[in-house]
Amino acid sequence: MNLRDITKEFQEFNSMDWDEKSEVYLTTLATLEMSLQEKGKNIVSLLQNWQSNENELSNEIKRLQAKKKTLANQQAQLKQWLTDNMIDSGIDKIECPLFTITLRKAVKDNVLVIDDVESLLKHYTKPVAPVIDKATLKADLKGGAVVKGAHLEDSKRGLLIK
Repeated sequence: MNLRDITKEFQEFNSMDWDEKSEVYLTTLATLEMSLQEKGKNIVSLLQNWQSNENELSNEIKRLQAKKKTLANQQAQLKQWLTDNMIDSGIDKIECPLFTITLRKAVKDNVLVIDDVESLLKHYTKPVAPVIDKATLKADLKGGAVVKGAHLEDSKRGLLIK
């Protein structure tokens, strides 16, 4: 029996007029509660299994990302090493049947280099957009303040698995 069927039976059971001391009532209630409890245990076991799989995948993703970063760094270092040695040797071009390596100017425009941040802050900073202080707003609303444009709502019920 699936969870939806158990819930439907519970709803039907609760809608009936029962003598709450009768043996049939107590037995049926116990059976439905056991079914729901068993289904709940099975669902939590499945969730824990999925969580374990998710954690394994997350760890594998992190491992692969680290490996990817290492390879990218090695490529960048090797390219820079080749560039530096070509510049030091005065060689601007290397040709072979499979590819051609050419030293070129990096960008068409000048490159900006900032030497002293402190001396630039006074003239070259952008104004920051206002940010709502949500913690203070929530505290005011909890304190009974009426604030146009905001209100408090009851949070949704959640599932706690210990």
